[in-house]
Amino acid sequence: MALLRIGIFGAQGHLGHQLTERLADIKPSSVEVSGTTDKEHNSGLAAQADLLIITVRPKDVAPLLFEISASLQPTAQILSFAAGVTIQSIASATDRPVARGMVDPWWNFAGFVLGADFSKTNYEFLFEKLAKKIIPLQNESDIDEFTAYFVHAYIVLFLKAVGELPNAEKHLEYLAPHLHSSVAELKSFLPEGEPSELLRTLTTPGGVTEAVLNAIRGDAAIEPARAHAAGMRRIQELK
Repeated sequence: MALLRIGIFGAQGHLGHQLTERLADIKPSSVEVSGTTDKEHNSGLAAQADLLIITVRPKDVAPLLFEISASLQPTAQILSFAAGVTIQSIASATDRPVARGMVDPWWNFAGFVLGADFSKTNYEFLFEKLAKKIIPLQNESDIDEFTAYFVHAYIVLFLKAVGELPNAEKHLEYLAPHLHSSVAELKSFLPEGEPSELLRTLTTPGGVTEAVLNAIRGDAAIEPARAHAAGMRRIQELK
């Protein structure tokens, strides 16, 4: 089998760096993974990559695509983890098959939406093994829901661990079916480490995690559906 090359754009960032390491662990020997750490090498990597993985910030996607589109192989495909950047917008800029993905920082949850003509052939390991739980998503609006659910789940697990959320079980019972899990399974996904520090790692100022966290801390008895709605509102605001 010919060597397949995956190029990660934005490998110097947190997600890009983590993805590079994760793919190195799960890929077959027929796949090579490389990442750019500076813009000077973007076009060169694009010219070699069979699958391009985009992990740059959403506002940097359009400039990146403008820079590399002329270098893409005719058979190249693109997988984007940039929140809020649609499959159609990437496909229009590159004329290549596109998929979108979301994944948590601890490789417990991942979800994907495939655009027209995108093929998982030869990349099944990525779509099947990137995380412990692959959530089936039907369309791009599902990505927003999925993001809000797994962020909500981690907040609940961390707050439960430090004794800050009396009705944590109610939240977990609400979240479990949405994440295709049982309550026991969700509890098993608590990452190793100090919960308060892990929560700080997950919480980006102005982000979805912060919105759900503030909603829960503002009302310890908040209904789970209202906490989820706070996350969805922030996603729409960010768009």
